[in-house]
Amino acid sequence: MLGNIVALPKSLFPNVCENVVSIHCALTKTHIVFKTDAGCSLSYIATKKDELETILHEIYCQFYSGKTAKVFVTGPRKICTKIIAESIFHTQVCMVEDILATSKGFELISNHVDLGDIEYKYEGAESFQSKYGKLENSSMLNQIRKAMEVKGAETNNIDETKFHCPAILIMANSFINYYLVNKDKSIVPIRTICLGIGTLKGLAKCVTDLNIYDDIVTMAINGNRENVDNQVFELFSEDEKSPYGKLPPTLPLFPFGKCYDHNKGAENYSKDDLFGSLCTMVYNLVTSSILMFCRTYKVTTVYICGELFNADIFAKLVSTQSNLLQTNIKIKIIKSEYMLALGAMN
Repeated sequence: MLGNIVALPKSLFPNVCENVVSIHCALTKTHIVFKTDAGCSLSYIATKKDELETILHEIYCQFYSGKTAKVFVTGPRKICTKIIAESIFHTQVCMVEDILATSKGFELISNHVDLGDIEYKYEGAESFQSKYGKLENSSMLNQIRKAMEVKGAETNNIDETKFHCPAILIMANSFINYYLVNKDKSIVPIRTICLGIGTLKGLAKCVTDLNIYDDIVTMAINGNRENVDNQVFELFSEDEKSPYGKLPPTLPLFPFGKCYDHNKGAENYSKDDLFGSLCTMVYNLVTSSILMFCRTYKVTTVYICGELFNADIFAKLVSTQSNLLQTNIKIKIIKSEYMLALGAMN
């Protein structure tokens, strides 16, 4: 059961004493970071919710039996996880609020890890131009791009291979939490929306009777949204003077539009195509507030973390959107499964 332990850089835990276990109990997975006195290494392991008790018991028996460990928990299931951990480690478990774990975890990640090592990039997608053709330099498209520019933000001499602050941080787990990250890496919560990985899984279950996250995002990357979503040519083919006609005619716009127009149910479409449309819709909902926040706080860098967006399909959507809009806002998805657990123990 402990065969998938990952060793983390020692630079991530400068102030952590020995014999510490930290648990971030997200909605679908539990992320565990632990440090032992055997070489002072820091290890990370992820487990499914129903395997948590077994994994914690094995960690205790292998590394902490007969020792006193400090144990921390954070996340939406921290109360029930605290009870389980206390029964296994025979010690008082400290509960850490999510915002504190997020703040310290992001500070450690941004100070001690190279952005290029954990930025989620999808290299398998076609380029925007090869798939949809060269974008015409239409007045409408230029107006859209101009309207989405963030003015007054610091954009000069930004090294995009390194973390840059101030920035907007989006934690996409059980809920979607938006934070402003100040220059000193301190964070301020600015919005929470009741949408998250449970929303994606619930909608997938309603549409296809499948709700396993890994299956949804794997099938979505192989799906063709154009089979499910309305495309530019369908919406404006009878209006030759429409400025939207300058957009690539096959570019998909509205998720699930064809289901309505063709009066067909989910059984008439492949799961791959349906999940591709569904993931796009959830991504658009989560990122719809980015422009407003970037303008309000005059920042152009956005980091997205969390288990909801930790998949190729969302990195692909970031690439497609960036090519279309070409604004000065830079969105980066970060692989940070252990970030909150790490922050809770520091």
